[in-house]
Amino acid sequence: MSNAKASNDYRRRNYDRILFQFPKGSREALREFAKSAGYESVNAWVAAVLGRETGLDLALPGEFGPRKQKEK
Repeated sequence: MSNAKASNDYRRRNYDRILFQFPKGSREALREFAKSAGYESVNAWVAAVLGRETGLDLALPGEFGPRKQKEK
């Protein structure tokens, strides 16, 4: 089994996909907002916001939360 197929199979078994649609041109503004709020991606930011609003644990494994500040 190829790595791509294995990855896709894993995602299919372990995650739900929800599609959101926004007006054309919104994508970059959302990316910049998520980045400025300290998130690695729009997905991580949306999961954090929805988790707070619903009280559900929507955290994804790995480094998907707010970026950790680098120590100087």
